[in-house]
Amino acid sequence: MKTNKQAAAVVAGAGRLAVILSYDLVSSLPSGLRFPFVVADEAHTIKNGETNRAAAVMPLIARARRCVLATGTPVLQRPVELHTLLSCLMPGDVPGFEEFTQRYCDPKPSRIPGVRVDNTGASCLPELNHILLSTVMVRRLKEDALELPEKTRAAVPLALPPSEMTRVEAMKARIAAADDEERRALSAAYFALTGRTKVRAVSEHIAALLARHRGEKVLVFAHHEAVLDALVAGPLSSVRHMRIDGKVSSSLRDKNIHTFQTDPGCRVALLSITAAGVGITLTAASRVVFAELNWTPGLLRQCEDRAHRIGQTKPVHVQYLIAAGTLDEVMWKVLENKLRVSVAATQAGEARTAASAAEVEELWAAMRAGRGKRAAGGEAEGAPAARQARRLFTGEEVVDLTSSPERDAPRRAAPPPQPPRPRTSGETVADAIELD
Repeated sequence: MKTNKQAAAVVAGAGRLAVILSYDLVSSLPSGLRFPFVVADEAHTIKNGETNRAAAVMPLIARARRCVLATGTPVLQRPVELHTLLSCLMPGDVPGFEEFTQRYCDPKPSRIPGVRVDNTGASCLPELNHILLSTVMVRRLKEDALELPEKTRAAVPLALPPSEMTRVEAMKARIAAADDEERRALSAAYFALTGRTKVRAVSEHIAALLARHRGEKVLVFAHHEAVLDALVAGPLSSVRHMRIDGKVSSSLRDKNIHTFQTDPGCRVALLSITAAGVGITLTAASRVVFAELNWTPGLLRQCEDRAHRIGQTKPVHVQYLIAAGTLDEVMWKVLENKLRVSVAATQAGEARTAASAAEVEELWAAMRAGRGKRAAGGEAEGAPAARQARRLFTGEEVVDLTSSPERDAPRRAAPPPQPPRPRTSGETVADAIELD
C-alpha cells in the first residue's frame, strides 16, 4: 500500500522541476511514464541488464531526452559490466552483447554447467578506454575533485596456529581431489573456513591496534556473520562498539551511525562488507581494518571510503589482514588483476586522439557485422574499420590495402601513450594493491 502511494506521488510530480525516487520504487511506476532528464546515481547497480532493477530503470532512461549515469565505480570487476551502461547512454549505437564481449571481454568456453561462454575476461582495454573518454565518460578522481587527507593501504600478514593450518590444508586437499562441480561447491566452504581460522589472529591484531592508538576510532569490516559474531565475543567484548549487518533495521542503522560519529566512547564500528559498504559516512574513524576480503575490488574501495570522504580531517590508514597459506592469498592476487583491468578500462585523462563519433560508429558497425573479432595477440582482423581502430586507439600506423584514398585520407599518427601522471594528493599505497 505504501509503495502504491509513493508511485502515485511520483506520477503526480512528473511535471515538477525534480522528482527523487529510489531504484526499488521504479518498478512500481506505471509503464510509459516519461521524464525529460534522468540522473541515475550509483549507476553500477544496474550493470546487469538481466536483473529486475535494470529492466525497470532502462525503459525510463530510454524515454528521456537526456540521461546522466553517475558512479564512482563504473567497472566493479570486469569490462562486461559496461555494456548495459553504454546501451543506456548510446542506444542503437553500442554493439550487441555478443559482439561487445567478443572484443572487450576475452571470451572463453565456460567450465560452469549451463553456461556456454565465460565473459569475465578483458581485452582491447586501451581501445575501450579511449572510446569511453571520446564519447560518454567524464572521469574525475577523488584526489582531483576534493581536498582530502592522505590515505594509505597496507597488507598485513597473519600467521595462523598449526591447528588452524591443519584444517586449511585438509580443505585444500579436498579441493585438489574434486572435479569442477565439487570444486565450485567447496569454494564457498573454503571462503568461510578461511574467515573462521583467522578469528583468533584478527582478534589479537584488533586488540593490539586499539591499545596502541588510544582515543582513535576504527572501522572493522568482515564478510561472514560468524566472523562478526566471533569478534563481538572476543576483542570487542570489553570495548564499546556498534554493528551494522544485513539484519540491522534502517532505523537502528541510522542510530548506530549517529552514535559512532558523535560519541567519543564508541570506538569501533563492526561492519558487514556487503551491508555497510555504501551510503553511510563514518568519518569519526581514521583507521579501517578488513578482517576478511571480498572478490569484488570496487566494493572494498567503497568500504574504505566510508572513512575517506568529505568531513575527514585526519590521514586514513587501511589494513587488509591476509592469512598466509589460505584462500586470502589467492583472493589477493585475483583482486590485483581485477583492479588492473578496471583501472585500464576507466582511467581518467584526455583521449590520446580525438576519435569522432563517426569513427567510433565505424568500428562498432564493423563489430555488429561480425567483422571486428580479435585475432591472436589482440589485433583486429577483417574490416578496414577494425584495422583503423589500431591507428585511432593505439597510435600504431597501419597500412590498409583494402581502403580507398578517397575514403581514408592520410592521418597523422597518434602520439604514444603517456605514463600515468604521479599522484598529487589523497593516496599512497604501502605493500598493497592499488585501488584507484
